Amino acid sequence: MSQQTLDLVQRWLDEIVIDLNLCPFAARPRRQDKIRIALCPSDDTEAIMSVLASEIGHLNTNIATETTLLVLENGFDDFIDYLDLVAECEDWLADKGYEGIYQIASFHPAYQFA
Repeated sequence: MSQQTLDLVQRWLDEIVIDLNLCPFAARPRRQDKIRIALCPSDDTEAIMSVLASEIGHLNTNIATETTLLVLENGFDDFIDYLDLVAECEDWLADKGYEGIYQIASFHPAYQFA
């Protein structure tokens, strides 16, 4: 992951996700340096699923990591395609028996809330 991308994601995490309280569970692990950021440069669903599986493996074996941010660097600008990917990831978690253990908290620029 490039340092520039890492810096941008960390800034977004601090100034948007945490400061605007979009995810009430993010501030504590961020303060404790327990958030891992994994970059997936591919827009290929199979490659993304492979990175997801790898990150779940990391979470299973590294209790020092509480949360992984899986950053999709390319593709999925189309919101519907993105939602389809999120659904596929959630299905994968359920199929692997991780439902209720891990959850997908997804962010996309096209999300809009009241």
